[in-house]
Amino acid sequence: MENCVLCPVSKIEVMIPASVLPDRVNVLRCANCGLVYLDSRGSGSRTDAEEAVYWDKDEQKEIYLDDSVKELFATEFKRHLEALRCFLPNKGKLLDVGCGVGHFLDVAQKQGWKAEGLDISDAASKIARETYGLDVHVGTLDGIQFQHANYDAMTLWDVIEHIKQPVENMAAANRLLRKGGILVMKTPNERSFFKSVARGLYRVFGQRAVFLLKYVYYVPHYFSYSRKTMEMLLIRAGFEMVRYEEDTTPRDFAAGKINIHYKKDPKRNFVIMVLPVMSFLSKLFRRENKMIVYARKVREV
Repeated sequence: MENCVLCPVSKIEVMIPASVLPDRVNVLRCANCGLVYLDSRGSGSRTDAEEAVYWDKDEQKEIYLDDSVKELFATEFKRHLEALRCFLPNKGKLLDVGCGVGHFLDVAQKQGWKAEGLDISDAASKIARETYGLDVHVGTLDGIQFQHANYDAMTLWDVIEHIKQPVENMAAANRLLRKGGILVMKTPNERSFFKSVARGLYRVFGQRAVFLLKYVYYVPHYFSYSRKTMEMLLIRAGFEMVRYEEDTTPRDFAAGKINIHYKKDPKRNFVIMVLPVMSFLSKLFRRENKMIVYARKVREV
């Protein structure tokens, strides 16, 4: 049994067996620290190939390039940039890792940041350059040869859950940020209300409720973080969490993603139908489906 990537303990348990999920991967949990991950992280796995062509799919591009979605993202990104200014009032150089088609970079650049992007996708990088005239590099955070201590801020919007080696990549983020630089990340919340409901229904009803699990444990996501495990990751990589908040994915955007990723599942319409209820309850119980963390670089690693 492999050791946990966050703590030096080998107490990995199977939380949801591979026989249950349609993609045939175990959902694992560290009994010591609580980190949750899917055992699809092996070299050359199918998910690697899927990640590489993620932005090559026309349906994927259509969602993110839709005017209403761009406007939705612009509103959200302006809010996060305003929060970032609380820590970096003079703005400066910013690197957006996993920048996709460049929506965030465009907003940041218009607000006066010297913004650059990094993405593994040639297709997405090309769109970002052609649409917004952005400076976007193709590569990975732990593989790109950038100047050390060159950035004041770094952002990863829905990216860290896709990274197989989070400790190594956060160490790379540390090296690229200046002392006191700010790292901002958004990622699915392991303690979200929807995930708790999906796991609970599975425990009570077994196979009859298993279809919900694949909507909360999406195979290209290697890890699912809680506030506790995210803070552990940040501390290990030389960061101090300075702000934490939760947010809910807008219903229309979530429905569009579900229709793409689960188009062969006839039950997806039921899932889309209950999204408003789940969103309301998530806010009520303060256990929303996304977390946003702001962390300051406090030491070198």
